[in-house]
Amino acid sequence: MEVDRASMQAWRLARKVAAYGRYATHRVHLGPKRLQGSTRPAWQATYPGPRCPSLLVVLAGAGRAELDRRSNRVMRAALKVPAVRDGALIVNICRFDALREHGPDATIRTNSAEILRRGADR
Repeated sequence: MEVDRASMQAWRLARKVAAYGRYATHRVHLGPKRLQGSTRPAWQATYPGPRCPSLLVVLAGAGRAELDRRSNRVMRAALKVPAVRDGALIVNICRFDALREHGPDATIRTNSAEILRRGADR
């Protein structure tokens, strides 16, 4: 989870999302060094499961209209990250006020996988 209080420029937040993307696709070598062996995703050392956990970006610290514009800018940048385009990392973005008002189970987020799927359906 990345909590953004609108204290940094949107491009810096997008750069953080790109770093999460690199983490999602980074692989580490198993076994003795210099010997050919298998690799595994680096995130599996911390998170169990078959896929990298999705990233939730929660936006706060500004008015609703500004946060909606910020959400759009950051998601457009996130969709250019290779790990997001390839589905290795799913990015969700929501406003904190909507999360607080409706709860985590409500449909309050923008999801990169859904956007990519809709684009492929066209």
